Amino acid sequence: MFDYYWIVGADETKVWSSKRVGYFPIDDAEYVNWLNDSNRLDPLTDAPVPNTPTRISNEQGLTDVLEKYGLQGPIVKPVHVKREAKRRKMAAIGQTNEEEFNLDYMKALAEGTSLTNKVTSGATLTATEQARKTQLEQFDALFASIDAKMDALLAMSPIPQNYKDDIHWQ
Repeated sequence: MFDYYWIVGADETKVWSSKRVGYFPIDDAEYVNWLNDSNRLDPLTDAPVPNTPTRISNEQGLTDVLEKYGLQGPIVKPVHVKREAKRRKMAAIGQTNEEEFNLDYMKALAEGTSLTNKVTSGATLTATEQARKTQLEQFDALFASIDAKMDALLAMSPIPQNYKDDIHWQ
C-alpha cells in the first residue's frame, strides 16, 4: 500500500498518514524517510523530485477524499466500527475469509436453533450435541459482548480515532 501524507488545515506540526491511518509529528522517522525518498523524476529535467505532503483544508475533506479510495480518514464513521466488530468476531473463531465467516455464522444459527428446538420438544441431547450447544452458546455470548462494545462506540460523538484499540473492546 502506498503511503501519502496530508497537512490538515493550518496545523503544520503533524501530518495524516494514509497507510498508518493516523496523525504523526513532522519529525516522525517514517514521514522523514518518505520526504527524502526521491524516486520520482521531473518529466522535463529528469531530476529527482522530493515527496511533499498534500495540503487540505479540513478533516472532513480529507475523510471524503480517502473514502473514495477505500481508505479511512481522520473522521471515524459507524461503518468503520462495524467492520472492526466483524473483524473481531471472525478472529474469535479463527476465520479470515468474510464470505466463509458469513456462511459459518448462518450454519451456526441454524444448528443452534435445531438444538434448542430439540430440547424444547422434550428430547435429550447426546453428549456431542450438548457439547456443541455449549460451544455455540459461548460464541453467542462472545458475539453479544462484541456487539455491546460496538454499540457503546457508536453512541460516542465523535467516535474516537483509537476505536480499534483493545481498551474499547474489553
